Amino acid sequence: MALIAFKNITKIYKVGEIETVALRDVDLTIEKGEYVSIVGSSGSGKSTMLNLLGLLDGATSGSYLFNDEDVTTYDDSKQTNLRLTKFGFVFQQFNLMNNVSVLKNIELPLLYNGVEKSKRLARITELLELLDISEKRKSKPNQLSGGQKQRVAIARALANDPEVIFMDEPTGALDSKTTASILEIMKKLNELGNTLIVVTHEQDVAHAANRMITIKDGHIIGDEVLI
Repeated sequence: MALIAFKNITKIYKVGEIETVALRDVDLTIEKGEYVSIVGSSGSGKSTMLNLLGLLDGATSGSYLFNDEDVTTYDDSKQTNLRLTKFGFVFQQFNLMNNVSVLKNIELPLLYNGVEKSKRLARITELLELLDISEKRKSKPNQLSGGQKQRVAIARALANDPEVIFMDEPTGALDSKTTASILEIMKKLNELGNTLIVVTHEQDVAHAANRMITIKDGHIIGDEVLI
């Protein structure tokens, strides 16, 4: 049983009378523990695919099975709960709250999930150590470098121990040296058993994965196992 399965997924955006097909009849399976990159030119449909996989948007037609359950049938509340408990998200621009500390940023998903205080603090400490930012726990994001901000964003994504971590251009705002350090973290996370799905336009980031899916004009045109 695949962790994720798209079956004939189509996504059409409508603006007035104009329709744009972002994805058409896409079939895709991803196994638990895989490290997958999704690549394609601008407008190819790769970001749409990530949004549908992460339930940040809904398909026009087709089925999305997660752990063999059709989540396209879930109501908003059930989809929100799935995102909170099973999914973690990392974005290019970090999406951190600049007015609170690193600790508070990482704590937020745990608060939403109703985790008691002692367990929240234990989990935060564990994540700070894992991502080598323990000394920054009281700092605010605007006091951090780009690489440190992304480490905080990754820690936040990991807070509820999700089954899948979705990353949208996670190194797009970083220099090459910092990118290399983030790629090492991503590799480490995958070795610890995390499923990673990464959208990127950077070839070195794409080839750091174990599998690369190429999208063009809303279709998967390549699905390559990387060694």
